[in-house]
Amino acid sequence: MPLTLNALLADSAHDVAQGRTAWRQMSEFARFHWLATAEDVSPELVGEFYFLRAGAADVMGMTDEAIAALGELNTWADSRGDDALTLVGKAHLAFHALNQDEPSVYPLGEPEDRLRALLEDFHAWRPTPDSPTVGEEPTIRGESIDRPDAVKLATAATTAYSVAVNVSEQLAEVFAGLVRRFGTAYPTEADRLLWYAQRHWFSGRKQQAYALASEVLSSSDTTSVSRFDAHDMLGHFALLEGDEAGVAEHWARCVELARIMDAPVIAMRHAELTARVYFSQDRAGEAWQLSHDMVTWVDGVPVGPILLDLQEVIAQSAFENNLFEEAWDTARSVIHWSEMTPNDQRTASCYAIATFAGLRLGLAEEVFDLQHRRAELLKASGRLLDAAEVFQTLAYLDEDAATAYLRRSWELIEASQEEGKEWHVAEWLLTMAQFAEGGAAVDFARRATSAFERLGHPVKEAFALLAEARAQLAMGETDLARQAYAQANVAMPAEFARPAELDAVFTQVKEELGG
Repeated sequence: MPLTLNALLADSAHDVAQGRTAWRQMSEFARFHWLATAEDVSPELVGEFYFLRAGAADVMGMTDEAIAALGELNTWADSRGDDALTLVGKAHLAFHALNQDEPSVYPLGEPEDRLRALLEDFHAWRPTPDSPTVGEEPTIRGESIDRPDAVKLATAATTAYSVAVNVSEQLAEVFAGLVRRFGTAYPTEADRLLWYAQRHWFSGRKQQAYALASEVLSSSDTTSVSRFDAHDMLGHFALLEGDEAGVAEHWARCVELARIMDAPVIAMRHAELTARVYFSQDRAGEAWQLSHDMVTWVDGVPVGPILLDLQEVIAQSAFENNLFEEAWDTARSVIHWSEMTPNDQRTASCYAIATFAGLRLGLAEEVFDLQHRRAELLKASGRLLDAAEVFQTLAYLDEDAATAYLRRSWELIEASQEEGKEWHVAEWLLTMAQFAEGGAAVDFARRATSAFERLGHPVKEAFALLAEARAQLAMGETDLARQAYAQANVAMPAEFARPAELDAVFTQVKEELGG
């Protein structure tokens, strides 16, 4: 039975004051209280409400909501004269500035600028209106001020330090000093090891960083929270090194630990990325199970980027596991929400999954309607090249009307002023080579070959040459077909890592040529 909102916030505030995480409360807030507002809570708990909301939004990938909540937190703290809490909010905004890499409703600027402004605010903080400031009086320390203020200052300094190690060694040293100055609890051995592991990594001492973080896991006294932090850190190290197996190994453990701690929401991104690694390793069954389990565990959370990403993996792995109806339904559900986000890659992926799943289910008419709707939406939003690509897909789905769709596709390409137009012209020529007949097909294929050669794309160049080989064969020009086939082998030799689809076409054309 979930706690009432006020009880949950009081529980969270108590744990934070004792130096514990509020991950369980954050998870419960996301699942059961997301639609609540500050007006729904007791006045003294409004700050905790905003803090918990910001944390929950962050782990769900809802960055703008997290930033908005932190802004509200700072406004509320200022209205109460709680400058220590304002420092916590500003430190977290610096963290978001570090990770803000796409257009946002709340642009935050450079993280280093925010850290320097935060440091000024730190030095201007005073425990009472009549006392000297932190910058003026070095004897102001965690043990000399009220514990709630000390906890807030230590929290703000720790968050700022985690940002500073990424941007400025000098600032990292300053904030590390503030952590030591205002920390009131002696750090655990795990805290100490992870602290130095982080410093080693960003100083380029990667082996030492791995060793210290791994040492945390070897101790039987390590808490679940510290184990989670260690696996999270080691997974990030693996991600930065391009070690997908390492990412999956450590972040799968994060998922397990979050589940044990009754805080599954904090590991949603870990589950999604681990499932993607499983999928890339031809472990579609495990990818489906993990993503499915996580979506079940976090039932009740709002629709957000990470939830949509998890559902995309479910659709993708369901298709690979021949669960075509689930893939069809899930992909279309994701499309409905994803079209309202800037994540075009996820939206396109789910359109592709829905298309293939729908065709497997014999839903050709529904698939056609889905793609036609997409083309019109893209066109209406000014994305003419993307719309042109969809009209080419429609040509494959309705061959009787293929000529009309391909003509419409070309009109959109011609009208577009977008970047990447040359690529779309080449793709259109290749598509035309497969629909045209006789000399026209050969002409389109040769023009596509030249276009892809100029673009420096040997895979597509080989596809175009194989299209010419087939067109020549259809006209009985076997020698010219063999010549085009040989040129395709030069463009993309067999000893290269050919994509499976291209390799299959090479095999088919070779057989058509009589081996």
